[in-house]
Amino acid sequence: DDERCKLIIGDALKYIDETDEKYDVIIGDLTDPIENGPSIELFTRSFYEKIKQCLNESGVYVTQAGTISLHEEKVFPRVANTLSKFV
Repeated sequence: DDERCKLIIGDALKYIDETDEKYDVIIGDLTDPIENGPSIELFTRSFYEKIKQCLNESGVYVTQAGTISLHEEKVFPRVANTLSKFV
């Protein structure tokens, strides 16, 4: 019940595409970035660029990443590589 916090449960890509709001912090609690998985589009350079547009100048984006299972060991380095382009 804190007006400084806005919890949005829904389609993150759709929300980011449609909002003009700016945030200090955006937290993504996503499924793992498995090829053809439900959230794979939320681990792309295009999505990160959209997130960056929704952040205030000193804002941060945080996303959870579960433990790496054997079939995902190649996915997380790709995510890290994509994110390194924004640092």
